Amino acid sequence: MPRTSAIRQQAHQLLRNNPALAHAVAELLEEARNLRGGELVGLTPLQRRLFDFLAAYIEARGVSPSYTEICNKVGVSRSNIGTMLGRLKERGYVSFVRNRARSITILPAAQRFHQSLTSRPERLAA
Repeated sequence: MPRTSAIRQQAHQLLRNNPALAHAVAELLEEARNLRGGELVGLTPLQRRLFDFLAAYIEARGVSPSYTEICNKVGVSRSNIGTMLGRLKERGYVSFVRNRARSITILPAAQRFHQSLTSRPERLAA
């Protein structure tokens, strides 16, 4: 297993302790991805259900759900939530700070994508 450098450890600690900074870093990374022409990658039906739940929950309450709330609503085991969130992060839909409670953030491009899908009448009828 590769050793984590002291600088990397300090960076992780800084982001864990400052959610606003973590959000700003996530926005910068997304902006860089967009400049490279990056597009959001499609989701599996289960990932889509998770993303829809996260987006609705965060929009309604202003804070991300706990893993227990995600498990109860999405219907997956707690041990799979971290993996599923990692996949959403890889695809550019969310950002979060590992080992930090309620740090899930929907990235702006994913939020616009989600709003465009939910505003279409055929999507609501499904």
